[in-house]
Amino acid sequence: MNIDEIRKQYERDMELKKRFNEGFRRGEESAKQAIRYNKMMSNLLLEFIGYEDEWLTTKAGYNKFNKAQLIEIIFKQRDLMRTLYNDLDESKKEKLKIKVEKDVWTSMYED
Repeated sequence: MNIDEIRKQYERDMELKKRFNEGFRRGEESAKQAIRYNKMMSNLLLEFIGYEDEWLTTKAGYNKFNKAQLIEIIFKQRDLMRTLYNDLDESKKEKLKIKVEKDVWTSMYED
C-alpha cells in the first residue's frame, strides 16, 4: 500500500466512525424518548384508574413537561375516556351523560 491508499482508507474509516457515532446517538435519543413515553403512559393509566394520591402526577410533576408533552397527555386522556365511555352499556352512558351535564352546567353558573 502506498501513502495515497493508506490516506483514502483512513478517510473511509473516519467517515464510517462518524456515521456509526451519529447512528448510535440517534438510537440512544430514540430509546430515551421511548422510555419517557412509556413512563408517561404508565402514569396516565395509573391516574386514570384512580390509584392513591402518591401515584398521581402533581403540579410540580406537570411543570416538568413541555407544552407539546402536555398536549399529548391531554389527547391520550381523551382517547382513554372515549374508549371507556364507548364500552359502557346504554343505561350507564345515559346516567354518566346526565351527571356530566349536571356538573358542567352547575359549575358554569357558580360564582
